[in-house]
Order: sequence, then C-alpha cells, then structure tokens
Amino acid sequence: MKRIKDIKITDFFIEFFYLAIIFLIPIYFGLFFITDNPFELQKMVLFRALFLVMVFLSVIKFIHTPDFKEVFIKLFKKYLYIPLIILIFSLISLLWSIDAQSAFWGTADRQFGWVSNFYFILFFIFLSLNLVLSKNKKNKIDRLISVVGLSSFLVAIYAVAQYFGYDFLL
Repeated sequence: MKRIKDIKITDFFIEFFYLAIIFLIPIYFGLFFITDNPFELQKMVLFRALFLVMVFLSVIKFIHTPDFKEVFIKLFKKYLYIPLIILIFSLISLLWSIDAQSAFWGTADRQFGWVSNFYFILFFIFLSLNLVLSKNKKNKIDRLISVVGLSSFLVAIYAVAQYFGYDFLL
C-alpha cells in the first residue's frame, strides 16, 4: 500500500514538473540576468533544471513500474525511433559542420545546438512515457492541453499589449 502511495506522489510531482516546463518556458523573462537577448539562455537553464528533476522522478517511477519494459518497447517501435534517428543523423552531420563547436553547443545567444535538441527529444520521450504509464491518461492530457492553452493565451495578451505600445520590459 505504501508503494502505491509513493508512486501516486511521484506521479503528482512528475506532472507538476512537466506542466511547469510547458507553462513557464513561453512566459519566462530573464529579468535577473539581463543580456541583449533576455529570453534564450535563462529559458534553457530553467528548462534543463526542471527537466532534470522530472527525469530523476521518472526514473524512480519506472523502476517501480512492473510492465515498464514492455510499454517502452511498444512505444519505441511506434513513436520514438523517428526522433532518435533524427538525433543520430544530426549528430553525424556535426562531422561536416563548418563550426562544429557551435553546432554542438549552440551559440551564446540562442543555445540551440545539438545538446538542446537532445534535451528536447528526451523531454518528448519522458513526457510520452509518463503519459502512457499513467492511470488516468485522459485527465492528464486534458490538463496538458489546458496548460498549453493558458500559456499561449498569456503570450498572446502580452503580444497584443506590445503591439499597442505597452511593454514592461522596456
């Protein structure tokens, strides 16, 4: 009984962290470490920190899930091999890159190198596995869509405010 309760608590925190990633990343502004681009570096740090906590909790959950191996193989065969193939081919393409270091790590402003793609694909894999292994998939997917909608709404409100000249960052 304690093990089931621990898995429910772990599920709650995993869901909290992936919803926090999906909600916070689009609306987060780098107000503390001001650079020419107040968006990218701070968002990547926030994303990676929240994601690594989610990975730690997910691994704990997967260890205690009896049918994890079968679910992972089924999910991999259906959905996950294409992102992994893209990741492998993009890693191979680094061999012919003009600036391999920038292609691997990303530039200082944007941080969108191979490492970032690796994190994004891992986020997709862990999010998919957590949704597939959850007991109430429909509720979790509904909450996921609601958080995406709320975050998008806030970004759209800010964009409209910027269009009319109201910007709290300037």
